[in-house]
Amino acid sequence: MTSLAPFIPSSMNVVRRMLSLAKTHRDDIVYDLGCGDGRVLFTAIHEFEVKTAVGYELNQQLIDNIQQRIMKEKLDSRIIIHQKDLIAANIADATVIFLYLTAFGNDRLRLKLSNEAKVGTRIVSHYFTFTGWQYLKQEYYRGYTLNLYTIPEAFNHI
Repeated sequence: MTSLAPFIPSSMNVVRRMLSLAKTHRDDIVYDLGCGDGRVLFTAIHEFEVKTAVGYELNQQLIDNIQQRIMKEKLDSRIIIHQKDLIAANIADATVIFLYLTAFGNDRLRLKLSNEAKVGTRIVSHYFTFTGWQYLKQEYYRGYTLNLYTIPEAFNHI
């Protein structure tokens, strides 16, 4: 298993803005690939009332902390966490996918997302873009760049 980015948590304001940018709603199944401390997962559940939030993370300590919070808040039926490489993630059910990786990490996931994400899936990337993809919207928010893509429009623009 190879990490595609260091753990650098997004501020809560940026997390909320990313969820808003994706027009996240109660019917969504949100995936955070490289979920860190789970802040996107918990915010999606608590503030956007999504159906399910799924996180993939490699760091065992971060996973243990998320699991403890899931149990404390009795969210085990709504938040699912996997200790798996992002490349092995099963994203078939995702309607919204969140990323705060590196340019290299995004590009490593590009083919997977192109092949496995269903039509209409919204992808929000904090800061980094995808080589050869066209974002639907790019927003500058409090000094941060947020990029919104939709499948398949992101890669069918040419």
